[in-house]
Amino acid sequence: MKDVIRKKSLLFCLLAVMIAVLVACPFSCAVTLAAEYGDVEFENLWYYETLDFGYAKTAVAQWDKSALSQKIIAVIDTGIDASHEIFDGVLYTDKDGKAVGYNAQTGKEVSAGELGDLTEKKHGNSIAGVIAMFIKELGLQDVVKIYPIKANGRNSQTGAQTETINIDFVARGLKKSDEIGADVINMSFGRLYSDKGGIWAGEGDDNPLPGAIYNAIDDSFIVAAAGNEGKDSANAANVFYPAGMAGIYSVMSLDKNDKIVSNYGDVYDIAAPGDDVYTAYMTEGAKYHFMDGASLASPIAAFAGALLKLRYEAEGKSAPRGRQIANYMRNLDARTVSHKGLNDKVYQIKCLDFKTLLTQDFENTKFDYYPPSGIEIVHDGTLGSGDYAKTILMHATSVKPVNFTAKLSPYGQTDPDIDATVKWIIRKTTEDSDGGETVETTDLGRGLKLAYTPKVFGEYSIVAILEYGDEVFEAVQKVKIEYAPYLVGEVRVTYAANADESVETAPSRGILYTTETTVFALTGMKYVDKSVPIKWYVDGVFCGEGETFAYTPKKWGKQRISAQYGDHPMLNTTYVFIADVRPFIARPLDLAMLLIGLTVAAAVIGVAVTVAVKKKKKSALADGDENGAEE
Repeated sequence: MKDVIRKKSLLFCLLAVMIAVLVACPFSCAVTLAAEYGDVEFENLWYYETLDFGYAKTAVAQWDKSALSQKIIAVIDTGIDASHEIFDGVLYTDKDGKAVGYNAQTGKEVSAGELGDLTEKKHGNSIAGVIAMFIKELGLQDVVKIYPIKANGRNSQTGAQTETINIDFVARGLKKSDEIGADVINMSFGRLYSDKGGIWAGEGDDNPLPGAIYNAIDDSFIVAAAGNEGKDSANAANVFYPAGMAGIYSVMSLDKNDKIVSNYGDVYDIAAPGDDVYTAYMTEGAKYHFMDGASLASPIAAFAGALLKLRYEAEGKSAPRGRQIANYMRNLDARTVSHKGLNDKVYQIKCLDFKTLLTQDFENTKFDYYPPSGIEIVHDGTLGSGDYAKTILMHATSVKPVNFTAKLSPYGQTDPDIDATVKWIIRKTTEDSDGGETVETTDLGRGLKLAYTPKVFGEYSIVAILEYGDEVFEAVQKVKIEYAPYLVGEVRVTYAANADESVETAPSRGILYTTETTVFALTGMKYVDKSVPIKWYVDGVFCGEGETFAYTPKKWGKQRISAQYGDHPMLNTTYVFIADVRPFIARPLDLAMLLIGLTVAAAVIGVAVTVAVKKKKKSALADGDENGAEE
């Protein structure tokens, strides 16, 4: 009986504890089941259903996270406030585990805490905040990281941060994104072509944007916002750039009523939620806010690109890269919405959803490829001016590497298998002495990309060649590496082995010996045009021509070895080489060997004489003995 009472008492106690826990913890349980940001639950946002986010949650929860590699989303914007709670655990870290980003204003990678979004609208914070919230909702903090890039400008007078994005800083940011291996790059900015948008369209001889984009686009999925003016891209003046650039995946804005509320048209690729999007802010008393615009739709598509790569890894397949992701995303078998444009044209615009993204069989989707119709070269080199306005121009003393990319037309619509057949060469034309021309070519490699550090001085061309069927397409980029000027004060005659030394340290005197060859050269000629003839003189008499001078003296005495570069004056007394020429027999080694030889010879002679004398005496004694015997 007592055992029964004890068991009942224990059961009542356990029941009481369970009730107490449930009463005490209702709020903590609710937080566990539904994430809140400020006072808003993500699942209550209108686009949760539009994106079919619930399906994504279920699918991602079943993935083996240990099979996934880190994916980096670079956000080029006005910076972020890294102290905001939304960014906890989702920022890219360096090898020391410190959250870092890139300040394109200074060209340096810095602590994420130094990239504060100091603009009034907190645009960069809001864009990166969308991605951060999506990362956390799917529990991907360990595999998807945000790399913030600060690319806005400063007021030239006050130094204050402005809302305006600087195109040179964007080019720097794209290059840095490529260097760190960013999988996705988001650009939520730009202009209509009619509103000073030409520079964002890649126009201008020395525009760094096209080269930076096309150098990164093979490896990185580049996403850009379509802008908010409500313009039809059928009118070329109304295309929004850089979203309208070939190869960039461009995103229109969709509102909660399934209406397009941004620029639209065939130039752009897809629509994503861009109305009442909840994201990070960072003002006093307001950590979050609702924001409208294509700027908010773009990071949703950027996140989708990273998610697509993760899907492939989770399925044990090779993950698509850059342009391949864009190709897959453009061929999403997604639902469409109708939108009426200019001249009553009705567009059927695809709308992003995560279920299609995570289930469509892209590998068996048929892509329509077009035959190549042309080729052009884009690069990140610096162009000259005047006659060299379209020529990559550098000084021989400050040569820097240049990244070239072959852009095939129609861009992004040719068969990727032909990319590797693009051939890169150097083509240099020189005039012959008889007035003709000689064309020299040097093979540099194959593929769409060429990273080249100029080693050939003078003027020449980098040429990209595509052979397709019976057609040959060529693109040519002129290069000029200016030689250093020939300066007498930096040039002197010295031993060839000392030519890299300065005028002050290179030997200017020495002992030479007849029958021994010594090679001479000029100092200060490393970056000077060596195709200009160098004439060599000994005591004013011409003795040879060439970059070096091999001299074998035939007579003894002091001799002056001088030189003349092209039509420049002959080097004067200060910069010549004074040679003290001695007979070869006077060389220390030769003299020592001579002395040894004479000593040996003398010893041999002495021994021979001694032997001869002894033989003679012995012979004489023998003769005397014979004579005595006869008597």
